[in-house]
Amino acid sequence: MKCFSLNVDCEARYYDTSIVPLLKRMSNLEKLAFYMEVHCEKTFIDGNSLKESISHMEQLKNFIFNIRSIIFLDDEIDFLSISMWIIQMYL
Repeated sequence: MKCFSLNVDCEARYYDTSIVPLLKRMSNLEKLAFYMEVHCEKTFIDGNSLKESISHMEQLKNFIFNIRSIIFLDDEIDFLSISMWIIQMYL
């Protein structure tokens, strides 16, 4: 297989257990399109995480990706205080 497109919506724990092993088995790909929305608990999955997973793909010539990491916050955020802080910073 030379071309592969993957569109994933998952929790972060599946990235390491399912997505990374799948990508590691595709060493001869020339074109990869990778779109992922991942729900994280504490840390983001980003391009650096993905770089480690595809570094063995020596034939890869075309790589398109979009990673959307989502972290749901349990704590409330006071946006008014943040806005006022930003405004005061520029006064």
